Amino acid sequence: LRRAPARARLLGAGRHRAPRARLRPRRGGAGARRGGAPRAGAPARLRPGRLGPRLAAAPRRRAAGRLRLRSRRRLERPYRAPLAPRAGGRRARARRPEPAPGPRALLAARARGRARHRARRLRPRGGRGREARPLPAGAALGVRGPRRLGPARARPGARRRGRRRAGAAAPALRAPALRAAGGGAAVVTGEAPGRERAILDSVREELGSLLDADQLLAPGPDAYRQAERLVAERIASENRRAASLGRPPLSDPERLTRRILDELLGLGPLQPLLDDPSVEEIIVNGPERVFSISGGRKALSEVVFESDEQLLALLRRAIGPLGRRLDETSPMVDARLPDGSRLNAVIAPLASGGTHATIRKFVLRARTLPDLVQLEVLTGEAASFLEASVRSGLNMLIAGGTGSGKTTCLNALGACVSGLSERLVTIEETQELQLQPVLPDCVALQSRPANLEGAGGIPIRALVKNALRMRPTRIVVGEVRGAEALDMLTAMNSGHQGSMCTIHANGPREALTKLRTYALMAEEALPAQAVTEMIAEAVELVVHLRMEPSGRRLVSSIYEVTGLEGDQVSGTELFALADGRLRWSGIRPRRSQRLAASGYAGPPEGGS
Repeated sequence: LRRAPARARLLGAGRHRAPRARLRPRRGGAGARRGGAPRAGAPARLRPGRLGPRLAAAPRRRAAGRLRLRSRRRLERPYRAPLAPRAGGRRARARRPEPAPGPRALLAARARGRARHRARRLRPRGGRGREARPLPAGAALGVRGPRRLGPARARPGARRRGRRRAGAAAPALRAPALRAAGGGAAVVTGEAPGRERAILDSVREELGSLLDADQLLAPGPDAYRQAERLVAERIASENRRAASLGRPPLSDPERLTRRILDELLGLGPLQPLLDDPSVEEIIVNGPERVFSISGGRKALSEVVFESDEQLLALLRRAIGPLGRRLDETSPMVDARLPDGSRLNAVIAPLASGGTHATIRKFVLRARTLPDLVQLEVLTGEAASFLEASVRSGLNMLIAGGTGSGKTTCLNALGACVSGLSERLVTIEETQELQLQPVLPDCVALQSRPANLEGAGGIPIRALVKNALRMRPTRIVVGEVRGAEALDMLTAMNSGHQGSMCTIHANGPREALTKLRTYALMAEEALPAQAVTEMIAEAVELVVHLRMEPSGRRLVSSIYEVTGLEGDQVSGTELFALADGRLRWSGIRPRRSQRLAASGYAGPPEGGS
């Protein structure tokens, strides 16, 4: 009672609202009376009548609020769903639907301790509403659900607490179940990809210890047979294990073996397209859109990657042995694969929508001019004229659009060079010409891009200047698309007759104009008139190719440069298309004496 006045002062100031029971004096104390009523001498502030109706009802309101909060927490708490009949699975966690809030008239009933019984009525143990609860994992298929692993049997890194939700079924139940036509038991096939991945990882680990990176990218016959034997052994072992456990075996082992070998020793899903001789080019726009071009026609293939990470990993593995990188610091790469195909890949941040790649297969269906005649790319008379032009040492410019066959035509023209006195030097960004096996003296040079620091790059222009010191008789540039055009014109004008190069253009005149534009891009900054005169003196023939909508490639024009008219290069068309066939225009070439020295008598008067 000594501290009672202080409590009463705090209570009167509104700073402390203590329960009414705490304000009562102890039994037997000063100012106390039986029944808890204060004596007459007790302070007036401690009497219940002086607390006011709102303050006197505060303890009851707080007690009812606490019970109401406990009831809500109990109702929101997840519970275990009962086992379905004959399911055999474990209970699954689910959330009970929240009950509608009751009227305020039930507050007194909750305060008397009936909230627990009310919650039990909301979730009956049986009867109506039981079928609406979620079934445990595997109940719909009649399969016993996965058991929870104890502390001794738990896998490393596995989660030790919590239960499996009803929607998270076992891995074997995630794939759609296949039922027999007669309504038999379900056959679960969802674990086959996991078993294939296990075989793939096992064979990859063993091959990594037996073969190096170059053999994995371009395996020889021995390495391929060794990998094929390992895959066959792993598949047979897995099928024996599946039979002992009562599981279905892996279907189509031969197809599975081929798919695993493509993943390990090739470019994965792209390998069948690379092995198809009819496919000329492969275009990859992300993991789900892969196109193939066959016979000049583009079609959407059925190749699909699992993810963009798988596509990027395959490309990195392909260019890794070549000393190239494909990452954020080097998001663009251009490389030549061991089979001769040209690979170009671009990733983010330069490309959006995933990884993009283009693989151009250099398929030489025509190695010589007679092969081009057989494919109806040009006529026999035009082929004879071009062969005589190469032997007589005319400088040629092969022009055309993308995929029109410029490189194939250049390779066939280069094969016409013969004799030990000839020394041919080819210069390309990505090696595509295959003249070394044909010519007795041929040197193939290839440019090199700069490294990540921007150093170490060797452009085509530097290679053209260096080729002039190698005592060549002819210089062949795979493609001119920059300042190296000036060096090419210089080489043609410096006694290296019979040099050739390709350029992207829509026609013969456009090719000459574009060649002048490239030459003006050089650091020497020559006047336009001087460059035009160099072109009129250096270039003697322009061979233009095009690809028709049907996919057929053909030579559409053979144009002879005759000189200079004002500030433009002039010329005449010796062969042109007529009724879809390349025919002689009737104009005699100005360099007929040089052609006659090579054994060319000229086209017949009626044309061909």
